[in-house]
Amino acid sequence: MKNIKFNIENHVCEFNYKNLSLEIGNDKVQYKGNANSNPKRLYLIFSKLCNLSCDYCFQKNDRKNFVVQYQDDEILKIIDNVVDQYEIIVLFGGEPLLKENYHIICQLFEQYKNKKFVIFTNGTFDPDYLELLTSNKEIIQAVLVSLDGNRELHNKIRYESKGLKKEGTFDKILNNVKIMIERNISPQIQINCTKNNLSTIDDMIDEVFEKLEEDDFSLLLNPVKYTDYGISHLELLKKFKTLKEKYPNLYLSLNSRLYNNLILLFEENKINYSRCDVEQSMVIDFSSGKVYKCSQNENSIVGIIEKDKIKKFTNKCDAYRMKSTYAIKQCQQCGLVNFCFHGCANTIVDYDNCQIEVYDNLHYLLDNLDIFFDIEIE
Repeated sequence: MKNIKFNIENHVCEFNYKNLSLEIGNDKVQYKGNANSNPKRLYLIFSKLCNLSCDYCFQKNDRKNFVVQYQDDEILKIIDNVVDQYEIIVLFGGEPLLKENYHIICQLFEQYKNKKFVIFTNGTFDPDYLELLTSNKEIIQAVLVSLDGNRELHNKIRYESKGLKKEGTFDKILNNVKIMIERNISPQIQINCTKNNLSTIDDMIDEVFEKLEEDDFSLLLNPVKYTDYGISHLELLKKFKTLKEKYPNLYLSLNSRLYNNLILLFEENKINYSRCDVEQSMVIDFSSGKVYKCSQNENSIVGIIEKDKIKKFTNKCDAYRMKSTYAIKQCQQCGLVNFCFHGCANTIVDYDNCQIEVYDNLHYLLDNLDIFFDIEIE
């Protein structure tokens, strides 16, 4: 496949994706493209319990038979044996910010003030957690709060069951987001983009503006893949483009290795070699006693909890490491390896078609470079 030609402000440009060089008119920029690794993350799942009853949740069956397997002191001891290997502690679930987890999270914040915390939450937590997050905001790197579309759609699929009544959560979540912003905790609203909600995102943003100022929050678009209602990467880029044009002052980000590596490259920063953080991460699931690599796939088992320690299956850890760093021969030889959004360790790669798809997506990004990126041509 040829170098990609495109125009910026009447300048004819050519991007060589293999050697990472960009020609703008008669000028040429050679990017180093040094590889960088994602920070090492330790995911903690205290339980699969959740206060919501989302229709699509894949963990519903796990909750029915849930029993407490580990006490707080046992959990802390297990974590303490491995935590030094990781830079970031991720609170995952289920829903991590439940009342029954409050005490253990307080202890984690107190014990590991030298770490950064990332929290994935449905955003419906009680006021006690707002106080806890506020008093520990210096060590909280991010709080990711999920919305699933505009108010109407979100409330249909993300609700609290109170007897026979289903109570929507859209406004409750936004109230908590607003308080976090006022307290400088900086939450990020994440929307998991599907065929079902893609057309409602504009309405959702407008409804969020009813409570929040445009420059008060950020929105992350996360593509749902490998399902019947998942979207293609190009669909994601096209939606992102329309939002960038419609809301130029809103801080929008994208969960896309192609997009993010192109930003890093043009800013002359190190690009991420890994597709995701699987290579650098570990998930400890205290609800099952299992240890796995991918937070989205409970079958990616690489170890178990034995007493107060983690027993890793070295061969399985190595297998995931090889997949996640594109150590596969076909990937090493591919000129698009720095921008590929395929290669999930839990899927089979279609080597006959993936190059064409990545090339077309990269071409689309470059054709709309002035919309996707803040650039200046001198």
